[in-house]
Amino acid sequence: MDAAYSHPSGELAAVGCVYENYFQVAVRADSDIESMDGLRGRKVSIGAPGSGATEVSQRVLRAAGVADGGAVEQVRLSMSSAADALTGNEIDAVMWAGGLPTPAFAQPRAAIRLLDLGTVVTDLRREFGTAYEAVPVPPNVYGEHPEVTTVGIPNLLLAHLDVPDRVVAALVSVLLDQSSALVPGQAIGSQFLDARSLVMTGSIPLHPGAEQEYRRRHG
Repeated sequence: MDAAYSHPSGELAAVGCVYENYFQVAVRADSDIESMDGLRGRKVSIGAPGSGATEVSQRVLRAAGVADGGAVEQVRLSMSSAADALTGNEIDAVMWAGGLPTPAFAQPRAAIRLLDLGTVVTDLRREFGTAYEAVPVPPNVYGEHPEVTTVGIPNLLLAHLDVPDRVVAALVSVLLDQSSALVPGQAIGSQFLDARSLVMTGSIPLHPGAEQEYRRRHG
């Protein structure tokens, strides 16, 4: 949703809001870093080159006040490479967006801990709108750690307006009727795929075919 807000297009419309991405910042469990401010002077992976996570990472660093003057040494690694680098003490923290738990970090070779991002959500919403929201991460998703608040990013399934209404309606039917097959069994976080959540697409309009199908089924 944040990408759709930042790069508006009159040619795209939403099929539905399909799940929540959780933006996460992890350090090793034995690290002395306890907050975002503790990232000053540290080496942090902000996501793979060109990924959406990289842009969100930079926004979170700015909201936390640790983006100016090279306060953080930013490196760009894929998720799996970042997990290996964190385990090997080559970097001090990893920033990424994914589900709960994210497979690359679900069984790390070294214990990890998530930083709480509750204080940055207000600033993100003030600057970028409702594409970002505060969401809880339950305790012990990755080993032993307390519940933390992090940044939730609703994910939209989009379609070009040229896609026929009947095709988009068929996609809606798949989302509604086969939701149990689409949500991973290990998922802990907010996986939507119910009619009330699917239509929560913010300022991104529903595709006419999607709107017609939701109304046909649920009024």
